[in-house]
Amino acid sequence: MNDSLGSIHFMFQAQKTNGFIGVIETFVAATGSGLLFALFAGQPILPIAPTAPLLLFDEILYRFLDEHGFEFLPARAWIGLWVFIISIVYVALEGSVIVKNFTRFTQETFAALISVVFVVESCTALFNVYKKHPLSSPPLLNQTDK
Repeated sequence: MNDSLGSIHFMFQAQKTNGFIGVIETFVAATGSGLLFALFAGQPILPIAPTAPLLLFDEILYRFLDEHGFEFLPARAWIGLWVFIISIVYVALEGSVIVKNFTRFTQETFAALISVVFVVESCTALFNVYKKHPLSSPPLLNQTDK
């Protein structure tokens, strides 16, 4: 299951970010973060892979920055730095005790949102392909002039 999700992510990542983040960049980032995670977190069994929320975040961020005339990669680097700082503060203040307040409903709602977004994107892509290359009706057979 994890391999198929990674394949879907790689397939869309370069397309959604106009080639700024592709397969090589994702492999390098996943390798570096995986090594740091294994060294400092002590939980090497947790999967560290690009996921659908990250793909959606990158897509929305790229669209927003492109519309407002900002560069994507520097903004993505700053966001990564701030997430790192917030994570360190969160860990230092033992924020993990808040997790007990999250319910399965929250997780399922978020998963449903991601599923709906992917279904809508797939249908939109299918509609765009049909619009660009419409199906022609088959020729009528045995047509006679009346």
